[in-house]
Amino acid sequence: KAVTESSRDEIRFLGKGPNAVVRPGVVLIAPTDEFHHFYRQSAIFVYAMGLDDNQEEVIRGVILDHPTPFTMEEMAGLEGRLSDSLLYRGGN
Repeated sequence: KAVTESSRDEIRFLGKGPNAVVRPGVVLIAPTDEFHHFYRQSAIFVYAMGLDDNQEEVIRGVILDHPTPFTMEEMAGLEGRLSDSLLYRGGN
């Protein structure tokens, strides 16, 4: 499901199977007003779609970039040129 541009209150089904707008190989970019802490400021690569072991439709993706509020120095004790660089998290 996705929020359309015309109305933030309207939710639009993005399809299923070969007619789906979202399909493997697509990168989803979080909207500027996203508030969920995992998806905010993220890009998600969709790598698979299909049925799980319970025969339910699932979409599998990987968060490509998710900035944290921490620097490399704060989290890894790294000093030098990269110490002030933000630490990114991904893989959910």
